Amino acid sequence: ENELNILTMERYLHETSVKTNNSSVDTLALARQEREMNRNNEIEISYGGEADLQRQFEACEKNPGHLEFIPFDKLSTELLPIGYQEDELTDFIKSLSNLTVRVEVRYVSGNRPRTYPGSKRLYPCFSDSGMEMMRVGTGWVYFV
Repeated sequence: ENELNILTMERYLHETSVKTNNSSVDTLALARQEREMNRNNEIEISYGGEADLQRQFEACEKNPGHLEFIPFDKLSTELLPIGYQEDELTDFIKSLSNLTVRVEVRYVSGNRPRTYPGSKRLYPCFSDSGMEMMRVGTGWVYFV
C-alpha cells in the first residue's frame, strides 16, 4: 500500500506539472495531499510560498480554532480558560513562547531518500527532490 501511495503521489505531481511551475495548479490542494501522505510529520508545506501559508492557515481542518490564536503581545491572564487564570501560568506561557522558533526551509535536497532507511515509510517531500518549495515547522531553543 505504501508503494502505491508513492506512485500515486509521483503521478499526481507529474500530471499537475508542479515541477515546471504551471500556474494553473491548485497549490493548496497539492499541499493538502502532501500532508495527507506524511501525516506523522508536523510541518506545513507550501507550493505557493508565504501567501499560500496564510490561505492554509485560514482553511485549517486540523484545528479550526487556529483563527482564534492570541498574538503573544495580547496574551493576558483573563484570556486563559476558567480554572487556569493565574498570573504565574501566564508568565510561564510567555517564557516558553520566548523559546519557540519558526523553522523555514525553501529547498529539497536532490539527495533526499524515498523512504526512511530500513523501512517502507515515506520520507517527507521525497517526490520534490531537487525542487524549490517552502516547508515550515516550529521548534524550541534547547541549548545556547
